[in-house]
Amino acid sequence: MSVIWLFPPGSWLVPNLQLDGQFGDWRGRTSLSDPAGDGRSGNDFKKLSWATNENEGRLYFMIERYLPEPRGHRMECCLFFDLNNNGKYTDKVDKYAQIFYRPQGLQKGDVTVYLYSMEGELKGKYGGRWGEGTGSGTSRVEFAIPMEDLEVYPAQFLRFYLADISGRSDRLPDQGDIQWAPFPVVSKSRPTITAGCLLWLAVTIFLYHHRLWILYYIWAAVGLCCLLVLLFHASLVEYRLEQYTSLILHHTLNIKYMGD
Repeated sequence: MSVIWLFPPGSWLVPNLQLDGQFGDWRGRTSLSDPAGDGRSGNDFKKLSWATNENEGRLYFMIERYLPEPRGHRMECCLFFDLNNNGKYTDKVDKYAQIFYRPQGLQKGDVTVYLYSMEGELKGKYGGRWGEGTGSGTSRVEFAIPMEDLEVYPAQFLRFYLADISGRSDRLPDQGDIQWAPFPVVSKSRPTITAGCLLWLAVTIFLYHHRLWILYYIWAAVGLCCLLVLLFHASLVEYRLEQYTSLILHHTLNIKYMGD
């Protein structure tokens, strides 16, 4: 099992993801790579990336494969989800997504995703021009799955892995799975924080210079608290606090439900 922690989507280090068949916004995202030669042509995986956007209930994925010959070869794979985090992928709550990539266009290729329950019930269908076209490599595709369709809540631990749709070829990771606790937090604005810091500092210096001590201490204390909120909002600190609070609440409600 691979346990991966990532920058929350409110981080300044990465932009928001857009489903547009362009992959520059995937730089700096959490990913897992796979060596070449362990999959059939077209389904030999190179990299799997995953992320969330700020304040958005969708899980984003990007799959990159080693360039096949011919380069217009289709890719068909499955993303399996263990949604109760017990290491099994056969429970009723678990789901899987079938991903079909057809690089038919010169600029962009067609991507279609079907989300199923383990009982074979179709939970969602998503599609668009989200893959590279034959003129740009035919290696990468991106897509997103709504958390509502997966029936998961923010900060819920889940596991997943990528596999060839035949089940007899490539797999990523080769053994085990990836554990993730996605949390689509709200982002913070760098200009807002900068302006707030400068304003707080200027007023603090003014009050200190004129020896207005009561106002100085009140302003310094309240202003510092506000700045800390701005700084830690959408940071890893808030992310972990929200995550563990949600998990504690979830387990508390489960215990109460079992007791009733």
